[in-house]
Amino acid sequence: MIQFRLAKEDELPRVAELLDDSFQGYIFFDLLCEKVSKRSAFARQLHLVNTKVYFQHQSCFVGVENEKVVAAALLKHPSRPELCLMDYILSGGLKLLFTGGISAIQHVFSILKEAKKAFSSLKQPYWYLEALVVAKNQQGKKLGSQMLKECLFPFIANQGGDCSR
Repeated sequence: MIQFRLAKEDELPRVAELLDDSFQGYIFFDLLCEKVSKRSAFARQLHLVNTKVYFQHQSCFVGVENEKVVAAALLKHPSRPELCLMDYILSGGLKLLFTGGISAIQHVFSILKEAKKAFSSLKQPYWYLEALVVAKNQQGKKLGSQMLKECLFPFIANQGGDCSR
């Protein structure tokens, strides 16, 4: 049986690993990493930094079965401040310099800035699901849907959010 809950700090590397495994080959991550010779190492570190930022400033959830993290979600709160460069630096972002260099980091931030423009037209606060991933050996078992129904939607509702749409 899977238990869904907020992540613990020692689980963050596994969450980042799940994210990295799940998003390999996605065009968006190819764009983010196009200026990096060590794409794999850079992408892994980028996922770890992002996971840490969400753990510290937003919400990071896990699905655990037999003490193993098999699903994860990163959720942005509408009432919490937008994440900023300093949040990423303090969460290990400087390590990205060693795997990608300054131009790669500038490239990532320019792409993320463009991506955020899509949300600038929204007038009301919104919840944002940054990522929802399931381990490859657990896919097809509806764990993602189960995590939404049993964990994320109740969490949002308990925070005063509306999941009816």
